[in-house]
Amino acid sequence: MFPKLYDEVQKTGGQFTYRYLGTLTNCLKCEVTEVRNGAYTFSLETTVNDDCADLILSQRMIGVKPNPTDNMQFFEIQKTERTLDGIIKAEAKHIKCLCFAICTNGDGATPEDPIIFRGTAQQTWNELVNNNISGTVPFSFTSNIGTVADFKLGLTISETLGNILGGKEGSFLDIYGGEYKWDNFNIYLYASRGVSRHYKIKYGQNISDASQTESCENVYSHILPYAWISTP
Repeated sequence: MFPKLYDEVQKTGGQFTYRYLGTLTNCLKCEVTEVRNGAYTFSLETTVNDDCADLILSQRMIGVKPNPTDNMQFFEIQKTERTLDGIIKAEAKHIKCLCFAICTNGDGATPEDPIIFRGTAQQTWNELVNNNISGTVPFSFTSNIGTVADFKLGLTISETLGNILGGKEGSFLDIYGGEYKWDNFNIYLYASRGVSRHYKIKYGQNISDASQTESCENVYSHILPYAWISTP
């Protein structure tokens, strides 16, 4: 599918609301990169001849399928670049980045006397969303990790939801472990993501091409001693 451009994307009452601007049909390059429990980004290159060229602006949303099986995901444009040869480049982050715009209240307790909640990852999320965050949180959270542990990040002092989930020491990832699966506003923290199928990769059977590169560019091949000698 071609990437689709939106003015904004929100979730209200369990439903998406957005304003569709158009489809980017002249793309030269589209690439989604997801790092395990890390960055989830999208980059594209198109031309000024694209019908939506003038609409590619920061903070607008791009909808794209990251792979053949996942739902279309929304990415917020963070950076655009326009070159003299008519190329437009855009870099975007997954809509999960909006977690960093949501903060807990914090209750004013001191670090020496913190508020600690004991429960599973799911119970801790419910405690944070229901009792420690003002306003509506558009994200939902599901976890199959049954570990019960003490949790305090965001309870003693205000903290962003993004850091609580995995961006700071003492986060969900530190306390409960697991692997995140992001589906727009739906957050899944699994004990293990994916399935090990013990599949063998063979040239000519399930891969069509392969290459191997060997370089000595950063290898030390000899030692050259020298000395400074001064004579009276």
